[in-house]
This record gives sequence, structure tokens and C-alpha cells, in this order.
Amino acid sequence: MKRITLLLMLGLLAAFQAPAQSQSKPSLPITFSAFSISPGTFLDSWHLPTLPALLSAGAGLQVGTEFYYRNRPASQLFQTLSLSAYHQYGVETGLMASSALGYRKYLGPVSLEAQLGAGLLRTRSIPAYTEQTPSGGYRSAHAAKQAIVPTIGLGLGYRVNWRTAFFLRYDLTVQPQFDHPRFGIRQLRQLHLGGRFNLRP
Repeated sequence: MKRITLLLMLGLLAAFQAPAQSQSKPSLPITFSAFSISPGTFLDSWHLPTLPALLSAGAGLQVGTEFYYRNRPASQLFQTLSLSAYHQYGVETGLMASSALGYRKYLGPVSLEAQLGAGLLRTRSIPAYTEQTPSGGYRSAHAAKQAIVPTIGLGLGYRVNWRTAFFLRYDLTVQPQFDHPRFGIRQLRQLHLGGRFNLRP
């Protein structure tokens, strides 16, 4: 948890100090999104999940910011910093601090974007298992694991004005599957619906 907090603080400091180039107005965007989450295995990595699967397996929230290496009316090259929390029904809860390099292309008010990054993911299993205490009794416990995980995202957005934009984004996170006897990895596929809001006047 301390590492996640340190990562967020360093990223926010970089976001505040990074110069925004070629823009007419200063920018301090905050992003919020709600997302559904669906697991997948190595075997089904070649196809996209179905919409019912995305909407039934779990849900989460994400908050973050982004700063710009290049900010032009028709395109942006940016770095994100975000914190996500999710609950996957009957499997686990998760908390992830992540950062990604992204490129956004505007076609009028519509935008297309791609992101590639990594994050620190900490998960806590559900349901709990029973373990023996030093005194000889038993207690309920949850297996907690953490790992550095790669992420990739593809998004579609609509810019209302320079202050406000809304987006739909598909993210894929590759997560170690410690208890899987054969493949050792699984995918967390997320469908985000959210907004980006500039807080500076």
C-alpha cells in the first residue's frame, strides 16, 4: 500500500511540473470512469469478450489525471496516472496504481486513442479460506497477492469543449494466475465509461 501511495505522489508531482506544449489554455485534467470487468484465460486471448460477460463478472471505479508531452488541437501525446479499484464477483477484489503512455487523435470533436503502460496490482481473494492460528485455533483469511502487470487500452471519445470530454475505453490487463497449473496468466478485460474534466480556469 505504501508503494502505491508513493507511486501516485510521484506521478502527480510530475503531472503538475510537466510543461504543456502548443496549447492555448493550461490543462489539469481529472478523469473518472466506472468499468465492468471480465476475466479471460490464455486460450481465449484471440477474441474479444461478449458484452454480457463484460457486464456480469464484476465492476470497478477509476480516478486519475494525465499530462502532455504534446498538446495540439488535432492530437495529444500524453502520460496517464490512475488508481483503480474493482470487485470481481466471487473471485477477488483488486487495487491498482498504473501509468500509461497514450496518443489521442481528434477528428472534429471525436477522438480515437491508444494507451500502453503498466501498473502495480494488489488482489485479495474471495471467498476466504481457513487457516490455523499459532494458538491452535482457526480463523478466516484471504490470500493477498501483488504483481507488476502490463496494460493496453483502446478508446473512443467525444470532446464537448476544452474543459469536458467523455469516453468509452477497452482495457486489457495481463495478470499472473498463481494457482493455474498450466498457463500461469489470465486477462482482466475492462470496459470503461467516463469523463475527463479540466479543473483550471
